Amino acid sequence: METSTYESKLSVERIWIAILVILGHLGVGLNVFSVSPILLEIINDLDVSHGSAGLLISLPPLAAAVFGIPGGLVAVKLGQFRAFALGLLLMGAVSLSFILSDFISLLTLRLLYGVGAALILTVVGPILIQWFNSKQLLIVNSLNAAMMTIGIGISVSLGAKVSDYIGWQLSLSVLGVIPLLTLLIWIWKGNSQSSLDPDQRLPKPSEIISLIKRKAILLLLAADAGVMFQYTALSGWLPTVYTQDHGMNVQIAGLSASFLPLAGIIGVFLGGFLPLKLGSARTYLLIAGILVVIGGPATYLVENQLLISISLAIVGIGSWLYLPTLLSETMRAALFIKKDVAIVWGVMLTFTGGGMFISPVLVGYIHDISGSFTTGLIMCSVPASLLVLAGLLSSPTKNSNSTTI
Repeated sequence: METSTYESKLSVERIWIAILVILGHLGVGLNVFSVSPILLEIINDLDVSHGSAGLLISLPPLAAAVFGIPGGLVAVKLGQFRAFALGLLLMGAVSLSFILSDFISLLTLRLLYGVGAALILTVVGPILIQWFNSKQLLIVNSLNAAMMTIGIGISVSLGAKVSDYIGWQLSLSVLGVIPLLTLLIWIWKGNSQSSLDPDQRLPKPSEIISLIKRKAILLLLAADAGVMFQYTALSGWLPTVYTQDHGMNVQIAGLSASFLPLAGIIGVFLGGFLPLKLGSARTYLLIAGILVVIGGPATYLVENQLLISISLAIVGIGSWLYLPTLLSETMRAALFIKKDVAIVWGVMLTFTGGGMFISPVLVGYIHDISGSFTTGLIMCSVPASLLVLAGLLSSPTKNSNSTTI
């Protein structure tokens, strides 16, 4: 009887952990591109250049990249509960946008958000390992990625409309409230569920390098960085490419580009649930890799509207299909040691965040020199093939949803 009661309590606690972690990812997604649909309003109101205003978009990924590895170390030192709470608090700083609405203050708030997002995305791994088995990890990783994608879609599609009613300052603040509400629930429900790691010793640089140099981990990190290198370039520049090079009007160009995150929602759910019943991790790395390699270049090389839409759907699905598998496999490659997973995910954030900062700048810089978007976009598409390489070098195990590299 006591065992049954304990298991029932544990099940309820596990559900709360899943809900709170998913809400944390929603907060990340809602705020990462929240300034994009209202950027022109900010430029006009604050009288800043387009280049300066672009920092409001590029600074959070850069902050996340710089803080990726330190974020993993902070997660080890502070413990799961405090690290997750600190990440939510820092992300919630953007709720002050309605008060601190000058340009420098906005940059500061966006910087704090980027650091908070980095902390959330690194500490989540150890939290999940503590509470979920390997099959459950695949599902929760899928839900996390899906909620982050949904958050991006909500803020990008509704941001301008909400701003028309309440102003851009308040619209940014509303989105920043979500992490703060999650923080309150985390303090209420998360404290008893998140134990401190008994080994809080910070790893030496040589230990971090030794961990990352494992072939399995290095391939997976490179694959993720390569895919997001292309995805960010496409997300940032395709509306402009379709308007200037393909002759679409602004509305049609924006609608076409929105296929990327919409298809991504489908991809991440497929990537989370299909591996439980069908195929190995290698299968999903390879399929996703083929999709991004074929679909990515087609989005800007073809001119037929139907083919463009199909290409966007293909690369959108492929760019998220692999993610639940990749997250679970990095945990496996780190031997499910919580502090090692925090470090690996921190390094992954550094690799991927750095690429997300560089690729849009690279496309714009090459366009300024050559007058063409195509050359820069092709350069950004090449690294996506690393996902195919990771799949080819992996070998399926007897377990249908595990692999070794």
